[in-house]
Amino acid sequence: MECGVFAIFLLFGALVVGGIVWGVIAAKKRREAMQALAAQLGLSFSREDPLGSQAYGRSSGFLASLFGSGQSGIPGRFGQFGALSVGDSRKASNVLWGAFQGRELMAFDYQYSTGSGKNRTTHHLSAAVVTLGCRFPELVIRPENFFDKIAAVVGFDDIDFESHEFSRRFHVKARERKLAYDIINAGMMDYLLSAQGWSIELDGADAIIWTGRTWKPEDFRSAIAVLTGFLDRVPRFVWKELGEDREAGRGRERESGPQRPVDQPPPPAGPGPGPGAAPGMLDFSANPGPDPRGRGR
Repeated sequence: MECGVFAIFLLFGALVVGGIVWGVIAAKKRREAMQALAAQLGLSFSREDPLGSQAYGRSSGFLASLFGSGQSGIPGRFGQFGALSVGDSRKASNVLWGAFQGRELMAFDYQYSTGSGKNRTTHHLSAAVVTLGCRFPELVIRPENFFDKIAAVVGFDDIDFESHEFSRRFHVKARERKLAYDIINAGMMDYLLSAQGWSIELDGADAIIWTGRTWKPEDFRSAIAVLTGFLDRVPRFVWKELGEDREAGRGRERESGPQRPVDQPPPPAGPGPGPGAAPGMLDFSANPGPDPRGRGR
């Protein structure tokens, strides 16, 4: 009897140790794969948050008002986005950053916790953020879900578009409806319908793409391709109205060059930075998101 109990405890201990060892090995393999991907894309890589020593103000937004507080590092720098402002113990890791095709890019794994005691849960996701030279009013484009449909029934509807298919599949909200209609034209709707499953948000100086899950290393390529493809399709006049001369110039170059059909899925993100861009550490505090306290930084 005693031998049987001992054997059970021994087996349980072996499983626990085995699980820990497997987790360490899997984390190491992922870190190595992410580091290799960063090299292929001409980006820098950091196992830890490279902005961890920089402090930022309170996160903004409704969810942040419930859960948010002053944060440092990536959770604070991009705390205007709902996906990065909920819960506590927020942490970014496996960070890729640098200049990619002429834009400032940061992509990373992210985790946060909710609840307490036995009900405490740790959530994981991945995201990629491009920092621009202008300030966007909030615009959210994400897949429509069941709760959105319930909300629409009781009057909390999102922005509808001419394409019934697009309106059925995507939930769109914006601080300025005109800006949403200007950006999400027929070509953009076709593009987003060809690349479903992603959530894209613009707020302040940043544009983020995420899905609510942890990506495989190769998924980062797809995410970066979708986000850059989205930004490439923002009409030139929108960039000009926002005072983003660099993106307006890119739009002029695209208008004068060969165009890829909007219904053609985006290609994998190619390696290497754009003209005049050098990989390396970027000052992401130079273009901070909106001041959570309502004042300019």
